[in-house]
Formats: sequence, C-alpha cells, structure tokens
Amino acid sequence: KKKKTKKKKKNETKGFVIAGLHSGESPEYRERIIREVTAVIPDEKPLVSTSKGTPLSVLHEVSLGVDIFESQYPEMLTRMGHASCFALSPKADEPSRPSKLNLWDPKYKVDKSPIVPGCSCYTCQTHTKAYLHHLLNTHEMLAQVLLQLHNVYHYQRFFVHIRSAVRKGQFEAYRAAFESAFE
Repeated sequence: KKKKTKKKKKNETKGFVIAGLHSGESPEYRERIIREVTAVIPDEKPLVSTSKGTPLSVLHEVSLGVDIFESQYPEMLTRMGHASCFALSPKADEPSRPSKLNLWDPKYKVDKSPIVPGCSCYTCQTHTKAYLHHLLNTHEMLAQVLLQLHNVYHYQRFFVHIRSAVRKGQFEAYRAAFESAFE
C-alpha cells in the first residue's frame, strides 16, 4: 500500500479512497487500516470513505482523518421503513431520543406529528408519521420517496454540524455529546 501511495503522489492524485471496510472486519482492524492510510497520504489531499456511514462510525472516522463520506446509511434506513431522528446537536439537559423510528410500527397509525419536530425538510413540513405509516402499509412508492427526502436531509444536516464543530475546534466535544445521546 505504501509503495502504491508513493507512486500515486507523483501522479498528482486529487485524493484517496478507502473502500471495502465495514464488511465484517473488527472495529480495531478497521481503525488500524484507516490510521495506516492517513499516515502515508498528504494532509492536503482528501480521504474518502465508502462505508455504511452510520452516525457513530462517521464521527469515529472523522476523528481518524477521513474527510468525505460516500454512504448508504440514509438509503438503508429508507428501505427498512425507518426515519432518521437522532439529535443533531445534543445538549446535556435534553432527554435522549431514539436514533431512528420504525414507521411500520402500529403506534404511528394515528400519530399526527412530523418525524422530527422542527425539521425543515419537505416531508416533516407537509406529512405526519401516521401518513407515512399508512403509505408503508399500503406499499405506496411515495413512502420511500418521502422517507428518502427526510433521511438524506437529516444526514446532510448532521454533516453541517460536524463541519461547524471542526471549524470551531470543538469536534471532540461534539462527538462526546453526540455519542452519549445516541441510542
């Protein structure tokens, strides 16, 4: 790997990709690979991770030096009929909330609230959990469209918060608060 990296440096590589992780290896092995790669690539070149991209794995990989993520996480949630709802900027005094909602659950049959109160996405602004539950149960394609809109929006907002914390030099504090609130 080191020889290939040195050879690519000469070719003015725009960035580097770590692919194939999150496929059954241990977290320790995954961390070792990322550390080895970040040790030999130039700091000014972006490092891209193609992984499942769960919020906790994203935070961990950012702490190891990963800059960009290509993730299936929002789509994976959508396929399962789940909506992402983890706290984007958790506070110590806030009650914890689940990281995702299973909108197949019958308890949402009459729930007239949005997926995430205060969310600005189209889905949360115009539809309720009850309506999404109905769409899922009647196998309407609109269920996946609306869930995907929300899940991608929520995931993008997560990255806005990460970038803000990094810029302010508060990433480790953000990560600790997020991990303690994540269910």
